[in-house]
Amino acid sequence: MRVNLSYSIDFEEVPEKVLDLLNETNMKLNKVVEKFMEFRLLMNKSDSKQDPDIYAMINLIDKIRQEMAKEDIRLEECAGILTGFLNHRLGNAEEQTNENENNEGQ
Repeated sequence: MRVNLSYSIDFEEVPEKVLDLLNETNMKLNKVVEKFMEFRLLMNKSDSKQDPDIYAMINLIDKIRQEMAKEDIRLEECAGILTGFLNHRLGNAEEQTNENENNEGQ
C-alpha cells in the first residue's frame, strides 16, 4: 500500500532533496539490472541440456516489472516536485517584475 508523506524543508533545499530521492531510485534500478543478470543465468540453463525453470523466469520477470513500476512512480513524483518548484520560482520572478514595473510607474 502506498501512502503520501508530507513534511517541510527550506524552498532552496528542494532540488537537493529530489537528488537524494533520485539517488535512491538509481540504487534500486541497479538492483533491477542485477535481476536481469539472474534472468540471463536462467536463460543460459536452457542452452545447456537442462530445461529452463520457466516458473522461476516468470517470477523474476514479475519482480522486475513490480520494481520498475515503483521506481516509475518515484520518478513521476520527482518530476512533479521539480515542476512545482520551478512554477513557484517563475511565479515569484513574475511577481517581482510586476512589482518593479508598478514602482517605476509611480
